[in-house]
Amino acid sequence: MMRRFDRRDVLKMGTAAGAGMAFGGGGRGTAAQEMRQLSVLTTGTPDPRPPGTGDYGNDMLDLWKSDHATEVTYEMRPLFEVDDASRAAFDTGVYVHDVYYNSAMIPPFSPYLLELGSRLPEDLIADLAPSQGEPVSWRGQQYGVMPTLTLMILVYNRTIFESYGLPGPPATWDELKEYAAEINPGFPMGLMMPYGARAGIGGVASIWSAFLQQAGGRMYDDDGTPVFNDAPGVDALQFMIDLMPSTTGDSLTNVDMLDLSHRMAHDSAGMMFTFPAFWEVLNQGAPPGEGKIVPAVMPTGPENNATIAMADSWTIATTSPDPDLALQLIDFYLSPEVQRRQWTDIGWLPARLSVLEDPAVQESTPVAAAIREQANAPFASFVTDNFMAVTDVIGLEIQRALRGEQTAAQALTAAEEAIRPLLG
Repeated sequence: MMRRFDRRDVLKMGTAAGAGMAFGGGGRGTAAQEMRQLSVLTTGTPDPRPPGTGDYGNDMLDLWKSDHATEVTYEMRPLFEVDDASRAAFDTGVYVHDVYYNSAMIPPFSPYLLELGSRLPEDLIADLAPSQGEPVSWRGQQYGVMPTLTLMILVYNRTIFESYGLPGPPATWDELKEYAAEINPGFPMGLMMPYGARAGIGGVASIWSAFLQQAGGRMYDDDGTPVFNDAPGVDALQFMIDLMPSTTGDSLTNVDMLDLSHRMAHDSAGMMFTFPAFWEVLNQGAPPGEGKIVPAVMPTGPENNATIAMADSWTIATTSPDPDLALQLIDFYLSPEVQRRQWTDIGWLPARLSVLEDPAVQESTPVAAAIREQANAPFASFVTDNFMAVTDVIGLEIQRALRGEQTAAQALTAAEEAIRPLLG
């Protein structure tokens, strides 16, 4: 049974209002005067959500509200409705909500959002991954903070690996290629991937962008200009091409990570890349550490073992009458105890590294240790304006290269030319 929250815990959470928290300007009164108000647009089950939604964390939020003399109201929407609801609110040009849940929409919404990177509390920044700002930044400005650390990692089938005498997960590109080829001769195949999905985070374009980072490359410069059509970009795509003989034949039509997770759990391949959200399906109810599917960090390329990240974040609207208080609420959402309960109560891993390192968290799932280690490496999402259209175009050219219809260099040249009009 989860213990009740007490006021000593609340006093540790979200109370900083000094250094790193000030936006300037006045608020809407103090706790001694009248109840202040905050409005939050958020997702609901099964996605990450804040305390005080449904039956999750009502005790924590009630105590925070009492301590801050603040009423917090939620507008809950399914994740697929949050973007449209945010756009409609921003289009009014007036205050609607203080805090917005943002799902990979920082670039188009950035004119309506406050810059947060320079205002986050120092103790919070010190407890987040070094690359925490990358997926939620646009043109050098960080506009959000991620509630959960959702990084792409490698998983492998321990039973298959043992049957082939493989010692453990591949640590390098060379080992990934070698192990996949070793498993390949029959069924199962060495590697299974969702290359049929062109667009979005987790599609073939973003998987290539993970290899791109591992080769030392970047998608865009600080001004948003494409810079991926270079040696690291070509090397990354050529590596994917080289892996194709050891990759399941239907990978170029696979679009559903959930379906792949079920197949991976039933011995269809030795390895795949995935996200923590699919662990329950992969693990098939096995006790922690005893399942045949094992999580591991990404293999290291010529430069590092970088990865990609989901880009969900908490943001604050420029129209908020009390951005200082709104940031204190977000700080509360990211506080250690809330982050711990976020995992135990609703199953989303924390963003705070100290909570990922908590023995109780790591003992409950092997994914926590893998994500904590992966967090030491760079990660990004490379979200842009027209992100789905941009990644769809890049993904199309990558698919053609993986099918052998063009070279890696030809694919990236075509992709660069095609996306420039979409980037503005």
